[in-house]
Amino acid sequence: MFFNLSFLKSVTQLVFSFFYMLVGLKHFTNPDIFLKIVPPYLPKKLELVYLSGLFEILFGFVMLLVLTFELLKNKTTNSYFKLLSTNEYFYPKLQKLKFYNSLCLILLLIAVFPANYYLFSSEIARESFGSITKEQALIRMFFQPMLIATAYWHGTNLKNQRLSRLMLVIAVITIFYFAIILN
Repeated sequence: MFFNLSFLKSVTQLVFSFFYMLVGLKHFTNPDIFLKIVPPYLPKKLELVYLSGLFEILFGFVMLLVLTFELLKNKTTNSYFKLLSTNEYFYPKLQKLKFYNSLCLILLLIAVFPANYYLFSSEIARESFGSITKEQALIRMFFQPMLIATAYWHGTNLKNQRLSRLMLVIAVITIFYFAIILN
């Protein structure tokens, strides 16, 4: 392959970790955006917005932390980081943390899916969210499974190179989509 797949996966992990942390922060700095798409049948809307934002920040930070240790594993001469990342007790725990963080992120993405569906199905929500069209809301809904697939890829060490390449393509498309809509 022209590029090192492991390196490109690390780049997407870095981008997604900051994406989750920044979007999570937006839940606190501008909760009104998110309140508009919380389905009306859910109680305590503001608390749900804050809670989902907190989890996005947490899972993004853990993703960044794990990535940092993985990158330092073979790249550092600092004996402390080398000791931690190659330690036979620490490294398996780090891999478990990576997997469970990915799993929790997937559960969060599933939990917030009703907000995307409400945005799609409610004209009032679309108008208050920024006058997006029903088609734009539908496209946004289809990116939720792509975020889930990417979270799975980031939390596992896939051996299948074809599947890893497909996941890379999905991650890159998702990054471009969110870079466009967040501007």
